[in-house]
Amino acid sequence: MSTLNHFVPYITASRKVQDPITVNLQQILKKIRKQLNVYDDSNRNDVIPVNTPENTLVPLIVYSNKMAIKQKIPKCTPIRKFSFNNQDFPFSATELKFAPSEFPESRYPIVKKDDPICTNFTQLKGPNSDLYTLAVLRGITKQKSLHKCKWFTFNYWHSSTYLGRILKSRPGIMIVCHNFNMFNSNVEIKGNIPSSMQNSSYPFKFSVYRTRMRKLLRKHFMELYLRDEQFAKTFDGFYKFSCVLFPLTDGELEDFAQHIALCLEKVSKIDLKGVKDAALKDNNKLPWHEVSKILSRNKTSTAGIVPPFIKGKKH
Repeated sequence: MSTLNHFVPYITASRKVQDPITVNLQQILKKIRKQLNVYDDSNRNDVIPVNTPENTLVPLIVYSNKMAIKQKIPKCTPIRKFSFNNQDFPFSATELKFAPSEFPESRYPIVKKDDPICTNFTQLKGPNSDLYTLAVLRGITKQKSLHKCKWFTFNYWHSSTYLGRILKSRPGIMIVCHNFNMFNSNVEIKGNIPSSMQNSSYPFKFSVYRTRMRKLLRKHFMELYLRDEQFAKTFDGFYKFSCVLFPLTDGELEDFAQHIALCLEKVSKIDLKGVKDAALKDNNKLPWHEVSKILSRNKTSTAGIVPPFIKGKKH
């Protein structure tokens, strides 16, 4: 067959005419055909006449796909009806009884103390999400921020704490992007924002900007973290950044990097004895039987994560 005219419908368009005007429809359709990669089967040169009524439907074009012009469409083959035969998948009653009902949270395991520290920002990962959710539900993540600036809010948990022991990389990092600032501006906008503008006015509602922010922050963080080898070993742990603005100019990028460096400087001044006391308080809040179940599901040993004794009771 030479074209697809026998089943391709007419395209119709509707335009509101506010003033008497003549529109060359062929010029408009030429651009549309170029984008759609189609050609015109007819040689029409439709023009919308003067004084066209409002909301008039105008037949535009019957088109054919260029790739299908010299090709025959194959006959449709009916899809075979699905059927399940349990004999194709033999398993015993014992295997069925002990089959896992839940799957691991991630393909990346929880790291151990003797695992190497990351040397590239692409290796950085966050905590096990299931174990992190337990910490959120028990209020362990609620603490005063260590540093706050116009770019982000920063929190840190040492590797001796619960959150510092459930990471998938050394160190672990979490970057959260919030939609607090319209048009990536730090200036407060007064008045009600039309709902039609809201979705397109916050940069971090788009995945491309969230990805760019995470990549930018990880890159600067890793570079600063590895400058001091002793610092990297002593202050391994969980670094969390809650971002609200994206740096654009060279000056903003420089200020952004300086605040990341300031975060690491404040971490280096933390009293580790106080960290140990805070870790013991957090341990008393956690349901360790739930932690053990999640670790078992992820095929991870409880050693180094679950304390041997909590308030004199073995868990």
